[in-house]
Amino acid sequence: MSQLLKIDKLKLFLKNKISGLLSYHNNKKNLIIITSSILTLPFVIFVRLISPIKKITIEYINFSSIGEHHHLDFFLSKKKIGYYSKNLNLFCQTFRHYIDPQICNSFWYKLWKRYLFIIPVFPFGLSIYFWHQKLPGKKLNEIPNFHLFLDPEPHEVTNGLGKEKKDKLSNILKAKDLNLFLKDEELAEGYKLLEKINVTKDSEFVCFQNRDNVYLNTQDKKYMKLKKWDWSYHDYRNSKIENYILAAKNLAAEGTFAIYTGIGKINSKEKLAKEIIDFRRSEINSDFMDIFLANRCKFYICSDSGISSVPQVFRKPIVYVSFPSIRIAGYLHNLHSITIIKKFYSKSKKRLLTFKEILEIENIVGNFGTDKFIKDFNDVEILENSPEEINEAVQEMQQRLNGKWKSLPEDIDFQNKFWQINGMYKVKSANVLIGAKFLRRYNHLLV
Repeated sequence: MSQLLKIDKLKLFLKNKISGLLSYHNNKKNLIIITSSILTLPFVIFVRLISPIKKITIEYINFSSIGEHHHLDFFLSKKKIGYYSKNLNLFCQTFRHYIDPQICNSFWYKLWKRYLFIIPVFPFGLSIYFWHQKLPGKKLNEIPNFHLFLDPEPHEVTNGLGKEKKDKLSNILKAKDLNLFLKDEELAEGYKLLEKINVTKDSEFVCFQNRDNVYLNTQDKKYMKLKKWDWSYHDYRNSKIENYILAAKNLAAEGTFAIYTGIGKINSKEKLAKEIIDFRRSEINSDFMDIFLANRCKFYICSDSGISSVPQVFRKPIVYVSFPSIRIAGYLHNLHSITIIKKFYSKSKKRLLTFKEILEIENIVGNFGTDKFIKDFNDVEILENSPEEINEAVQEMQQRLNGKWKSLPEDIDFQNKFWQINGMYKVKSANVLIGAKFLRRYNHLLV
């Protein structure tokens, strides 16, 4: 009797395990995964064996988030000058999770597929990359430094970027030509749609978008519910869209359309000019227009958000506002950007922290969303940029692009002092700047 009980318990245990696995994917996807795993194992073994004769690379790319594709742009730039020309480069599409896998933007994915050999997650992408990781010798089939992030690490602030990062950054800053292009008929369609919201083809327009918690909290509901996931550790990167309105109003007053591309809603007590457009709530809202707008805008205004990778790829100037980092300020791989940074107020010292003090804390905690920062530096309050500060940075970009910007003698000195604190003055692009008026206003923080 006890033996039968043990068998029953074992059956129940196995049943629970199997049902748990099946709840992670639906039955159809499980069948696809099992079948594709059987089929792709011999393929990956073949790839390993043939590599000395014909190199085949296998890398993953993630289309569940829009901010992770500058690696692909760097790859295409190097390929254009002769690297990897003899290789067959395979890119396996992956997702952050597989509970409810979604592509962040269908047109963005479609655009990259024109230039890369992308294997979808289902049926083969997931299993090919799985076996590539599990089988020995994977370095034979990888692109060197493909996933290498250029963001400086704490030790690199004082010691300088490592050789691999330096080499990669140097190649990127030379790659000024676009790698992705919209077709003529797509451009025509985009301009036709713009006319529906009274933006003519010859009109200037600027895009603006804040980072908030709306996107993550609406895109991953199944995952968040199952895993009890909380994205609030990213909140230090957020900013209020209302702080951008003054800049948008001044652009509109100059005849430049300001198109808000965020998912959130503008809450304004006053009626906004017709040149300020809430794109998401217009009749032309679509994945295609998301990318078209980033491709054709004069410049892009955003906070520390993944959307900035799209104008980056299209070589558009970017104004970063309420940026939450001294160490990573400006993103070294940008060709043209202006950044203004959040302020950090110490309640115990009753003053704003200097840029050097902020950097010292950042190097200790990694980023300002960590438990360590919340616990050890709980008297520090992170302050967003004011509407006036954002407006000044936007106007600086507008005037620089229009050839009307007038620098003051002290501006170069202030820039040099900031980038020496940041540690990246020897390697950054000449056109990666901190907002001039922001530094004039807070030059006392440069000590």
